[in-house]
Amino acid sequence: MALKHIAIVGATGHIAKGLVANFYKKRHLYKISLFARSVERINDFCESENIDIDQNDILELNKLKNCNQHFDALVNCIGVGTPAKVKSVSSDILELTEKYDNHCLNYLLENPTSLYINMSSGVVYGKNFSNPATNVASFLINVNEISLGDYYALAKVYSEAKHRARTDLNIVDLRIFSYFSRFIDRNAGYLITEILNALDEKTVFRTTPENIVRDYVHPDDLFFLIEGCIKKGKINDFFDVYSAAPLSKFALLDHLTKTLGLVYEVDQEAAFINATGIKSFYYSQNKKAEMIFDYKPRYNSLETIEMEIRTFFEKTSA
Repeated sequence: MALKHIAIVGATGHIAKGLVANFYKKRHLYKISLFARSVERINDFCESENIDIDQNDILELNKLKNCNQHFDALVNCIGVGTPAKVKSVSSDILELTEKYDNHCLNYLLENPTSLYINMSSGVVYGKNFSNPATNVASFLINVNEISLGDYYALAKVYSEAKHRARTDLNIVDLRIFSYFSRFIDRNAGYLITEILNALDEKTVFRTTPENIVRDYVHPDDLFFLIEGCIKKGKINDFFDVYSAAPLSKFALLDHLTKTLGLVYEVDQEAAFINATGIKSFYYSQNKKAEMIFDYKPRYNSLETIEMEIRTFFEKTSA
């Protein structure tokens, strides 16, 4: 049986690294080509994870535009999804997102049997997460006062709108709400990276009194969903990505206090980066993926975080 050839675009990102590792575990089924701005960073990552990939399959990102190889699927992980990066690029994110999205769409026009899987975001539901997202939702924005935090959401909504309009092409948008793995950048500015740093440096983690809820997806569960899309092949649709169960902030902090020795304090003045608005319940109850792919996540948010934190420390101490 011929190997499925998969292109991962933006291969040095957090989500992409988990996908690279998972695809490589199944190298009897898949061949991967990796596109990134920095070939050196891809090589460093592959070396650190003992991933043996032919140098001809590691390419600079600009090579995607005129690529003449045939890929069964392109997985677009390009983005500036961390709070710090979203805040720093502001409106430039519109052009950045569209540029590489158009490269992938143009590839599909030349290769109409291929599948394009785009990493979208839960921000397509807008700013109001006083309740979880559902299959009945509207994107609301004050068009007379577009803020810096709106640009990221607008970029994702615009991409998804373009994709749904191309009913002749095979495109899937996977809306990621929260994701965590051992490959995360410790300087990303997320709640979870600040907790990770506090554990590693044995410092007190300070947090605001608000008890937010998040849904952290495990790398293996995301990979399972992507495999489902690849097997489906002919499809144009979107899916919210979810774990077996979401998790509140203080349930997480109390658990890590008991299991990993985290020390935390509630501080009204605790600082954090808020690039896209306050989200009290940032997760989805739209389970369409279960109906289409029989997607049933193996791990809940708490299991994902504890497993990946432990693996992170095992890797860094080795």
